[in-house]
Amino acid sequence: LVPIGFRQRCLLEDVHEAAQEARDGRAREVKLCVEREPGAIRGAAVAALGGGCDFDPACPLSVSFLGEPGEGPGVTREFMGLALQSMLSDASLWEYEPQLRTYWFAEPAADAHRVFHACGALLGQAVLMGTQLPAALPGVLFAMLLEELGSPRASPPTLADLATVQPIIAKGLRELLDYK
Repeated sequence: LVPIGFRQRCLLEDVHEAAQEARDGRAREVKLCVEREPGAIRGAAVAALGGGCDFDPACPLSVSFLGEPGEGPGVTREFMGLALQSMLSDASLWEYEPQLRTYWFAEPAADAHRVFHACGALLGQAVLMGTQLPAALPGVLFAMLLEELGSPRASPPTLADLATVQPIIAKGLRELLDYK
């Protein structure tokens, strides 16, 4: 048995090594200067990370707030937390499950793909920087991503996984399966 902290550190080293290989001589970091207002933070995150520009997810993000002298990893972490919170608060994109305290995809609008892309890029940047963001998305989402990437550790979603997203539907299906 290996302590979780050691495993986490090994994972971060693997992430940094893979990001370094992916950069391979390209820009070292992406600089972003934004206003502190929640709407501006969300807009800047979607504009920079939403897939409509040349953002390279292997390059770390460096953020500063307009009119504030601070910069560095702490400011970037604050931006990531505020941007993710701003994106998750949009009820037209996410359904919040209060019993589980998690979010799941709502029936999205036509332009929602940019926000979802930016949200994924933010989560990727959090992994790249070793930043812990609130666990607002259920584990089944990450399991589905692993399966999509062909990971040997991935397994198909189960009824128990559905219960982590839609407990009422999972309960109804369980009762239907148990019905004799």
